[in-house]
Amino acid sequence: MEVKQALDGLKSTKEVSEITGLTQGYIAELCAAGKVPGAQKIGKTWVIPEEIINVIILITRGGKKEETQVRGNAS
Repeated sequence: MEVKQALDGLKSTKEVSEITGLTQGYIAELCAAGKVPGAQKIGKTWVIPEEIINVIILITRGGKKEETQVRGNAS
């Protein structure tokens, strides 16, 4: 279970896409451009720290705070 522990608190682009409503491709582009703090590429998959999802929402909303909250479970 060491791999599971190492990935604990990280979300794939698919999971972030489901939470934010953004496409997986767009999220991957943000990661590749260095706009997502803490994003890491494991093989062909980008993983993002769970606590950074709100940053992605702010980036894509032009820095404007809205009443958008992260959906999903808090692990």
